[in-house]
Amino acid sequence: MNRSWVGAGTRSLLLLLASFLLLGAPAEASTSWFAPGTLSDTSQNSFDPDVAVDGNGRAIAVWTSNGSIKAAFRVVGGKFVTESGPTSTGAFQPQVAMDSNGLSVAVWTEEPTGVNARVVSSTRPVGGGWSTPVTLSTDTTVRATDPQISIDPQGNAVVVWVQNDKVLSAARPSGGPFSAAEVISDPSIQAYQPQVAAEPNGEATAVWTRFPGTQQIQFARRRNFTDYSKPVGASPLRLALVPSFQKCETPGNSIHGPPLNFPSCSPPQRNSTLLAVGQRSLGFGRFVVCDAASTAAICGPLTKPDLKLTGSISDVRNLSASGTDYDDPDGLPDMTEIATIRMTDSYSSDGPATVADFAFAIPMDCVTTADTTIGSTCSVNTTMNAITPGAVKNGKGAVLELKELQVYDQGADGIRGNGDDKVFEAQGFLEP
Repeated sequence: MNRSWVGAGTRSLLLLLASFLLLGAPAEASTSWFAPGTLSDTSQNSFDPDVAVDGNGRAIAVWTSNGSIKAAFRVVGGKFVTESGPTSTGAFQPQVAMDSNGLSVAVWTEEPTGVNARVVSSTRPVGGGWSTPVTLSTDTTVRATDPQISIDPQGNAVVVWVQNDKVLSAARPSGGPFSAAEVISDPSIQAYQPQVAAEPNGEATAVWTRFPGTQQIQFARRRNFTDYSKPVGASPLRLALVPSFQKCETPGNSIHGPPLNFPSCSPPQRNSTLLAVGQRSLGFGRFVVCDAASTAAICGPLTKPDLKLTGSISDVRNLSASGTDYDDPDGLPDMTEIATIRMTDSYSSDGPATVADFAFAIPMDCVTTADTTIGSTCSVNTTMNAITPGAVKNGKGAVLELKELQVYDQGADGIRGNGDDKVFEAQGFLEP
């Protein structure tokens, strides 16, 4: 033993105790239990209680009495009211979970006379009755016992149990039926004592004990949604920006040269009548994924993961290519870069899903230059989470499809982000 450490620790403890004596212990709010209330029928034995609550104060309790599952429900701000439980025969080991909307899902072991024990489940919506029980352990040739259940706030439930010395699982997406049972432990080694905890949106982590022959060992396994199609990688992405011109409507006033021979409009008209670029302008937008393994300098110093958003348009002028440096004096961002995004990921209540297309607006600010031969530089250096906190989530890989990247001016009224803004630059390339 390192005696010097013991001595230093003792002195620190004496100083700490002295501080408490001088300053007094911090005040704590007193807590106490309400008087107990009886839930079960006092004329019968009852056992195996379990309880679950949601974040609003609702609660559900279940227990076994006379071979049946009994239940009591508590509304927000109310008291428990005993009710009829789900239909059951020879029932024991009940467990219950509740989502954020008050939906309850119960599981239990059921062993009617002459039948192997099986794992059964029933659901109860707020204000409704228990559904017809469904058997989760469909292999009736062996006993199934020790069910455990967990449910996430969206109502995605996952159940684990022991059957034939293996740990099995079944999952229920919000509003849907339970999946077929699957073995999640090593089928060649005895496993028992399973526990499970649901993560947001259908993912879960299960743990259990197994006995490989020498000593008991704890194991864990994580459940994820069914995968969806995605590439190995597609970052970084750099998109060039070019000046935006008005669409030429048919029939136009001219004809493009062969071989195109399409109607054309001459002279070309810029979309933005407020801004233009000089002959030395360069424009781009860049998207870089910064995950836990990112080593690129552009990703620091970020709290990863995130999507780094950078971009720049140089030589920006007022009104025309030879105008003065563009500089809006209001102190607010001057332009809006908009990326129309179609996102597919697993952050949904019922599995992988594609989000409806949405316009992701990125503010850009402009700064004048000392060089009289080049206009202002308008740039952005931010992240997706900085603009919309929580948009990029740890462990939630996503496919982001980008439609045309566009940069809008402030419009004639000088108010960024409203209906009179015009496209100043857009994704494209120059053919010199």
